[in-house]
Amino acid sequence: MSEQRLSEASAWKYLIETLTMLAVDARDQTTWLDKYRLETDDLALDFENAQNAIAILAEAWSYRRRHGVAPRTH
Repeated sequence: MSEQRLSEASAWKYLIETLTMLAVDARDQTTWLDKYRLETDDLALDFENAQNAIAILAEAWSYRRRHGVAPRTH
């Protein structure tokens, strides 16, 4: 993931995709890694990068709570 800040929608998508790939069985992970010519460590690094997405979502939630803004439902 680049150093550029994700939008809230992109953060949700990134987080869901990362968690989905971690949740599948080893065979599916291997197939996915081979398809994109990635190393096994890339799965772990992707999950570490997802922490940025979590921070963005937490910040958005906190802002909405402080300012009485309803959460988005998309």
